[in-house]
Amino acid sequence: YEQSNKDARQWLPKGQYFIFMLILAAGISLLVADMAILFNVAAIGFVISASSLIFAEMGIPVPGTHHITLIAGLAAVSSGNIYIGMAFGIIAMLVGEVWALTFNSFNDTHIDPPAGAIFICAFIVMAIF
Repeated sequence: YEQSNKDARQWLPKGQYFIFMLILAAGISLLVADMAILFNVAAIGFVISASSLIFAEMGIPVPGTHHITLIAGLAAVSSGNIYIGMAFGIIAMLVGEVWALTFNSFNDTHIDPPAGAIFICAFIVMAIF
């Protein structure tokens, strides 16, 4: 299987994509962290984000954010602080990107990046709080 230069793996393929995901992760994490503390339900954002994946099945380009919102809610409820929830949401986004580029580049298998991010980040949140 020969790769061309245009298919070469890069850390964060496009700078604009990274900025978009960073702003999205920060904004949605802050909102979900506040909702999670208000209702005392860590998975409240996960339900909304996972539901949005229905649109992805219809061919509408929707970013997967369920790993971001689940970790943001879990960290916020565990710590009682929305800013810690936001920070862990951003970390979950970064872990998901690294996971995708590490395990899903140049192969014919799929190891789910959001699941990997949830696994790693939930372990860290539970170990800390």
